[in-house]
Amino acid sequence: MTALIVIAAVALVLLLIGLIPVGVDAAWDGALTLAVRAGPLSFRIGGKGDKPADGDGEEKAEKKADKKREKKKKPEDGERPKRGLPPTPVLKSIVRRGWRALCRLVASIRVDVLRVHFTSAFGDPYTTAMAYAAAGTAMEGLLRAGGGHIRFSDLRADVDFDADSPVIDGRVRVTIRVFRAVGAALRLGFGVLWDYLRYIREVKRNGKQRDREHDGRRDG
Repeated sequence: MTALIVIAAVALVLLLIGLIPVGVDAAWDGALTLAVRAGPLSFRIGGKGDKPADGDGEEKAEKKADKKREKKKKPEDGERPKRGLPPTPVLKSIVRRGWRALCRLVASIRVDVLRVHFTSAFGDPYTTAMAYAAAGTAMEGLLRAGGGHIRFSDLRADVDFDADSPVIDGRVRVTIRVFRAVGAALRLGFGVLWDYLRYIREVKRNGKQRDREHDGRRDG
């Protein structure tokens, strides 16, 4: 009885975790603001801030360059040989199943907020008008492609023939359930593993068949 209660509790916890919505909230108003959301929690991982001093920036750039040079250096002893690419059938399986998993994953994504305000202004009237028309067409196509996945949208294109530079202000917030993302990853992993094992069995079977044919010719 205790074991059943424990199993039921674990299953309930996993179910609740799988139902948690996770997503990304990105905004642009001259600078990128990025946050990761998990249920009611939000973790900001990018955004506006004070720019580092020139000395700090140069020091960080030098450290990154040193790390890259260290990675490029080949060890003298104990160097491992580079592994080649997987066999062609396995590569085809990865591409085919990866594309299917990506399509399922994209289809399960919900766009909670999609806001794009674009003001076309390039100094030249012809370029400004063409960019304005192209932006309007792109926004209409985006709404058609989104279909029922977009809950709230605010797309607007304006034109300003007096300004010299365009203005873009936008925000997008996408959400997906944990169990859908995990399910897509598991289907991809197990599918590729199954195809790889089937490929190994086929290689072994063909090798045994060639050995038997070789033995038959030698006996004959």
